[in-house]
Amino acid sequence: MSALHERLSRDHECLDGFLAAALRPVRSIDEASYRAFRAGLLWHIAVEERVLLPALRKQRPDSPVEEQIHRDHAALAALLVPPPSAAEIEPIRAILVTHNPLEEGAAGFYQDVERTCGAEVPALRSRTPHATPVRAAPPPPPAAHPVR
Repeated sequence: MSALHERLSRDHECLDGFLAAALRPVRSIDEASYRAFRAGLLWHIAVEERVLLPALRKQRPDSPVEEQIHRDHAALAALLVPPPSAAEIEPIRAILVTHNPLEEGAAGFYQDVERTCGAEVPALRSRTPHATPVRAAPPPPPAAHPVR
């Protein structure tokens, strides 16, 4: 496992921890944990969308796995827009359960980037920690009378 693969896989573990901490046992939300999860996930998605996917696309056209990763990122970003609730956290968790193995597995996205981009991987890795952080606006406050 390369340093790039290891770093992004550890990031998944950290994000999973924030998400688990965000959902309290009484189905209420720990705001600080959710904010950390939201900012971290948006940064992680930005690194993959701005650094890794373009590098891979330069080497070859999209594959079905890359298309699924991109769709998952879009769905996750959309779920991060409304104020946090158990109703949003459960679908986020469900997506991540299938999404993370697509990236981390032996034949996953990170391995594909390493295999396909070869000599470019150290440059990608050096750009990854310094990728421009996502400016995440806070989620809107919950409506006084939620429509659900």
